[in-house]
Amino acid sequence: MIKRFVYLVLSLAVMAAVAGCSDGKKKALQKAVAEADKGCPVSVGSYGDMTGVKYDEDANMIEFHYLLKDGDLINIGYIEKNKEAMAKSAKLIFSKSGMDKVSGMATDAGAGLRMVYESSSTGKTVEITISSSELKEMKDNPLTDREINEMLYENELDAIQSSLPVDMDEGMSMDKVYDDGSNMVYSYLINESLYDISALRDNSGELKENIKAGLKTEPSAMQLMKILVALDKGIIYRYKGDTSGNTVDAAEYTLKASIMIAVKSD
Repeated sequence: MIKRFVYLVLSLAVMAAVAGCSDGKKKALQKAVAEADKGCPVSVGSYGDMTGVKYDEDANMIEFHYLLKDGDLINIGYIEKNKEAMAKSAKLIFSKSGMDKVSGMATDAGAGLRMVYESSSTGKTVEITISSSELKEMKDNPLTDREINEMLYENELDAIQSSLPVDMDEGMSMDKVYDDGSNMVYSYLINESLYDISALRDNSGELKENIKAGLKTEPSAMQLMKILVALDKGIIYRYKGDTSGNTVDAAEYTLKASIMIAVKSD
């Protein structure tokens, strides 16, 4: 789960903090990476599994390796198409309180960070790199957590929208995602020859519970929930009939509900 993932990443900083000189910091970094690697694989939800943490001594890079499934929304094609947005998100994530300890540790050792995403079916890889100079810039010019969360949220909206529309099930596709001022809204287009929009409305309570249960078991969704909580935003799943145009808000989480989900999920 996501807490285990964060623990592994943060353990790098804890184990490497004992070094003094530059060479000592690099040796401590190598040791910390090797210890963190022992905790893999670990699921990061829709972003696949983190299969390993490695240290590339020649390039002086900490590498985080991920394995992606082609059928998932976040697949190798998505990463490749949204490489710039993914790089921006990675920088923001490693600027957040707690995670900045890892980027600071790398900076002290003159190292950079590299995320390597691999397709489980083809073996194709896409790499996203944060150079040592970029890490130093992040350390020297820190953003507030509010600024980071706002930028992560905007980046998430842009990245998801760029991959839409996408089929979610037979007769159901996600056609857009947007911010309505108070909520993050996922919009689904429903084929009314297969689904009765009024029946969805009548069973909206059950749909809410199913969605809630899904969010609590999805590590990457949990991270998004925490960002929404920090920004005082809720989340809405909106279903729209393709012929009638009628809509059903099958799930709407208030700030308190979002906090409940985030706190109680492992």
